[in-house]
Amino acid sequence: MDLKLSVIYLFSLIVIISWTGTLSQKLPPALPQEIVVSRSSWKTIRVTWNEPKVPVSGYRIFYSTFDLENLDSWQSIDIGPYRVAEITGLEKQSYAIRVAAKSLDGKLGNASAVVLASAPTLPPALPQEIVVSRSSWKTIRVTWNEPKVPVSGYRIFYSPFDFENLDSWQSIDIGPYRVAEITGLEKQSYAIRVAAKSLDGRLGNASAVVLASAPTCKLKSGCHDKFKKQRCVKVKFDI
Repeated sequence: MDLKLSVIYLFSLIVIISWTGTLSQKLPPALPQEIVVSRSSWKTIRVTWNEPKVPVSGYRIFYSTFDLENLDSWQSIDIGPYRVAEITGLEKQSYAIRVAAKSLDGKLGNASAVVLASAPTLPPALPQEIVVSRSSWKTIRVTWNEPKVPVSGYRIFYSPFDFENLDSWQSIDIGPYRVAEITGLEKQSYAIRVAAKSLDGRLGNASAVVLASAPTCKLKSGCHDKFKKQRCVKVKFDI
C-alpha cells in the first residue's frame, strides 16, 4: 500500500488467537458425608460414610484417643475408594475419628469433623423369660429371650443350693445363643441363674433364681422335696 503525504489515515488491529485442548482444573477433594461409627467389640471400630459428589481415589481414616489439633499426631489407615473401614487392635477407651478423601491425583483433602466412638460403658442387660426343664435327671435344659442390646454370649450358673455368692456356683459359658443344656447332674433340685456378656466381654448381673425341681420320686408313703436357701431337705413320712 502506497501512503501519501499530508493525508490522515485510520488503522484498526484485530488479534485472533486459536487454541485447541482441554482445560483441567484440579479441585481439592471433597469431604466425606454422614460419617457413622460403631463398635462391634471394644477392640474394633467400624466406620461408614457417604462418598463425596466428585470422584476420589481413596480415603484416610484418622483415629486417636485424644482430639488433637495436629493430625500428624493421630494414627491412620489408608483404604481405596470404598465407603467402609474397620479399625482394629484398639484399647478399652473412647476414640476420636476423622475421615479425609483423596483426589484422583492422590492429593489428600481436609479431614471431616470429629465423630466420637465411645468406650463401652453400658452393663449387659438381663436375659428375659428364663425357662428350665429336665429331659432326664442328669440333664437340665435352659432357654431364655435375648436382651434388647447385643451380647457376645452367656454364663449359666447352677447349684443345688441358692448361695448368695455366685463364686460358689458351678457354671458353663456359651456363645450368643438362647438355649443351653447342663449335664452330669444329680437326682436333686437345682437353682439356675443366667447372666449375659457384653460385646467387650464383661459379665452382667445374673438373673433371678429359677428352680429346676428334682425328678419325681416314688415311695410307698409318698415324698416331698422342698428347696430352701442354703439346703435341700427330703422328708419321708411313714404312717
